[in-house]
Amino acid sequence: CRGERLVRLERRRAIAAVTSRAARTARRAIAAATANRAARTARRDRGEATMAALPELEMGIGCNKWFAKSDQLRDTYLAALDAGVSLFNTAQVYKGSEACLGDIRRETGRDAFIVSKFDSLHGNVRQLVPSLMDTNRRLRSDHVDGFLVHFPRGDIDALAEGLDLAHHNGIATHVGCSNFGILELRRLHAALAKRGVALAFNEIEFSLLR
Repeated sequence: CRGERLVRLERRRAIAAVTSRAARTARRAIAAATANRAARTARRDRGEATMAALPELEMGIGCNKWFAKSDQLRDTYLAALDAGVSLFNTAQVYKGSEACLGDIRRETGRDAFIVSKFDSLHGNVRQLVPSLMDTNRRLRSDHVDGFLVHFPRGDIDALAEGLDLAHHNGIATHVGCSNFGILELRRLHAALAKRGVALAFNEIEFSLLR
């Protein structure tokens, strides 16, 4: 009957409208992604850093003794966040520390700014990105906020290439170095700059006791 035909016609029109809106949304998303990718490439070609700005990080905690999750470490983690201490500094050589932080973050449901470091003393430069993927797995995350080369060991240009790949593949938001002397620091900075990546961290040892 005519009434049923009208209902079917209205249904087809509604489906067509939804499909059209979805197609427009998809086209806009693709266009935006393409534009962002082109902009990153252009900045990279000009030698400009493409890294997001660092948040304000007034104080952090070193986690080289965080071997396994415990009630005490969980309470320390929560107390630190409540006090405004949002950076937690770990490393691949701190055995158990990355997994401990990952377990605590999952259990508490509270996130923090996590920095880890590539074990350049024992790992081959080619292992930088695969080892970072293992780090993220232990941290129970798809990325780490900061990833540093722990010691100036290995070819600087190859290290910069690995950090560049980590950053541009989204598995490390910021990159940097640790325990580098001034000459190695300048070389790594220059190697990253020509790839359009900012050296965001320079971790050095400093103690009020010695």
